[in-house]
Amino acid sequence: MTHSPAEALALGDDVTVLENGRVSQSGSREELMRHPRSAYVAEFLGVNLFRGRFEANAPHDARVVALPLGVLVLDDEQRDTTALVHPREITLSLGVPEGTARNVFAGVIEELAPEPPHGELVRVSLAGDVPLIAEVTRGAVEALGLKPGAHVYASFKAAGVTVVQ
Repeated sequence: MTHSPAEALALGDDVTVLENGRVSQSGSREELMRHPRSAYVAEFLGVNLFRGRFEANAPHDARVVALPLGVLVLDDEQRDTTALVHPREITLSLGVPEGTARNVFAGVIEELAPEPPHGELVRVSLAGDVPLIAEVTRGAVEALGLKPGAHVYASFKAAGVTVVQ
C-alpha cells in the first residue's frame, strides 16, 4: 500500500484508488490511466481530465467543450462532456506556439518532478486558468530552462484529446 502515485504506477500491476475511504476505481495501471472514472483518480494519476459543456455550434466547424475558463477543441464527434489528455500529448514552449495544435493554454510552472518509472521523463505541473500536467524529457527541461515560476505555453492537438464515456 502506498500514497504515492509514482510508486503505485511503478510497482503495482493492479492499482486500487481509495477516495474518501471507499474504493473509487480498481484495475491495471494502463486501464486507470486511459479511463479514469473521476477527477480524483485522474488527479492522483497525473492525467488531465476536463469536464464541460459540448458546444454544437462552434466556429469553423470545430467540436469544442466549453470549460469554465476556456474551450477545449476535440477531434471527435461524440457529445460526451468529459475529456482526457495524457501528459505526454502536451508540448511546452516559452512563446505562443505557431504550429497546428488547436489547444493552447498559458500557465506558470508550479513543480517539476522526475518520473522514476520512466527515467528520462519529468512531470511538469502548470497553474493557470486551465491547470495542466505535462510530461517532457529532461533534455527539454534543460533546453528551455524550465523551473518553478516560469511562464510557459502548453499546447496539444485536438487528436490528442480522448472523450471518456
